[in-house]
Amino acid sequence: MCRSKSHKTLYEWLEGMPLDTFSVKHWKGKVYEIYTYRYVNQIPLRNSEDALLVNWCELAITRSDGTIIYKIPLRQIIESQILMLRRLCQMVAADGK
Repeated sequence: MCRSKSHKTLYEWLEGMPLDTFSVKHWKGKVYEIYTYRYVNQIPLRNSEDALLVNWCELAITRSDGTIIYKIPLRQIIESQILMLRRLCQMVAADGK
């Protein structure tokens, strides 16, 4: 988990930054739920020269009428330059949920 209160530098970087976004519709018996993923790669976790770079993603689940069912930021620490792909973002979100 990566809350804004405990990771201020990371969220300062996120403000105004263009985030990659994609959505996937899931049929849940009577209604569709829309899983919207937002993510960005290689942003500093804290404000220092030697800060660990992390990949950040957020999962929001909404109904087609716009009702938010679930919204949570997730963090996957990756020290190498591996980019977070759409599928990896989905897997991280599924594990964190």
